[in-house]
Amino acid sequence: MIAQATTDENQPNKGDTAGNRQSADRKAGGQPGNRNGLRHGLFASKSPYSYIDKMVNRFRRALEDAVVDAHGKVSVADAALIHSATEATRAALANRRRLADVDGKLTPELLIAFDRAHLAALDLRDRKVAGLNLPASGKVDPYAALYETPIPAA
Repeated sequence: MIAQATTDENQPNKGDTAGNRQSADRKAGGQPGNRNGLRHGLFASKSPYSYIDKMVNRFRRALEDAVVDAHGKVSVADAALIHSATEATRAALANRRRLADVDGKLTPELLIAFDRAHLAALDLRDRKVAGLNLPASGKVDPYAALYETPIPAA
């Protein structure tokens, strides 16, 4: 009886029921250029306050759910509006947090400037959400999702 030489070509990968071989340069996990997890091609930035990131991500997901519920899919234009709305929300929340951090240390003029910047960010967010043409009585309320968690004190 002659023993058959075992080589890598004869051995299928574990879990590979079809016997297909993976190339040696392939690594575990996501591959370079893999776009499977891509939602809409836009990425939200990170803030120094993790609770703001959680609130904004919850708001983004609620907006995406509301758009899918209302229109059936998230188009490129809807994705751009969602991205702008989430970034404006992040700016408003971060601005409010910074204002709380420096409470009592600002001149009245700077306090007014903070308030104007905060209100401008909220106005931008609301205009972008209005541009999504969501029904008033939809299943998902993005604003409720945004504020369902209380904001921590400074």
